[in-house]
Parts: sequence; structure tokens; C-alpha cells
Amino acid sequence: KRTLEDVIGKEVIGFRAPFFSLTKTSLWAPEILYSAGFKFSSSVLPAWNPQAGFPQAPKKPFLWDCGLVEFPVPTFGISVLRAPLLGGAYLRLSPHVIFQVAHYLGRRRDGEWAYCHPYDFDVNAKFEEVREFSWIVSKLLFSRRKLMLPRVLALTEGGPSDSFESRI
Repeated sequence: KRTLEDVIGKEVIGFRAPFFSLTKTSLWAPEILYSAGFKFSSSVLPAWNPQAGFPQAPKKPFLWDCGLVEFPVPTFGISVLRAPLLGGAYLRLSPHVIFQVAHYLGRRRDGEWAYCHPYDFDVNAKFEEVREFSWIVSKLLFSRRKLMLPRVLALTEGGPSDSFESRI
């Protein structure tokens, strides 16, 4: 936190745990984050996920007991079949119609947001297996990156989902 603040010359008030890894087994973390000076976190995935889901968590922003505000990643779906379709690899890998539906529904929810990683846009990167992941997960990290920019532009400027909206 301090290093980032020194580099950018501003206070860093938000935190995002890798893989949305603030889960039922890491409920000690919000207090540490708040004590470190973070005002908000976006580290909860309120859905089942093989790496770090927390399906019991609220799906809307909430306040941890320590005072830290949590902005859980927006998810779409029913019951255990929920996913953060407007972010990261999910945004790139989702079939076009699923992306259009998530975009349409997301625009109707207050406070909707999306997330992405710099590598999601790197269309020139050559595939390499990521040491911490299986070959399949590594392949997914490299797949369909050409879709990232058009989909982010669609989320921020209206874009392709407008045509879907007119059909509903």
C-alpha cells in the first residue's frame, strides 16, 4: 500500500484480493485491511467458484463489522449457477449471447461495475503454461483476448448490446 502511494502520490483506499479470495475461511482479513487504511474492498465473489467463491456473502455492497465497505463482484445466474460474467476471463470467454444478456441486465442494476486485468487485452502474447495453474486454466487465460476490448467498449459506450435491448 505504502509503495503504491509513494509511486502515485495519492492515498490508496481500495483493495482487491487475488481471485476474489476473501472467503468464509478468511473472515479475519477485512479487519486487517481496514487497520491498514483501506476504506473499501472488492474481494468477495458471492457465488460458488472452484478457487475462491463465497456463495453465502451478500450480493450487494455491504459493511464489514470493522467498518470496511465491501463491493462484491456483480454476478449473474440462478442459485449456485452464478458467475461474474462482466469481468476478467468470464467477460472474454462467455458466448456472445450470454455477454449481451449480462450487459442488458447489468445496465438495469444500480451500481453495476466490471473488472479486467491488463493481460486480458494483450492479444500478442504467446501462449505459455502458467506455473501455478493447470494447462487448461493457462489456456483459458490466453483465450479470446481479441474480444476483450470490444466488450469493454460495449460496456462503457453502449455498443452491441443495444441491438439486443431493442429485441426485448
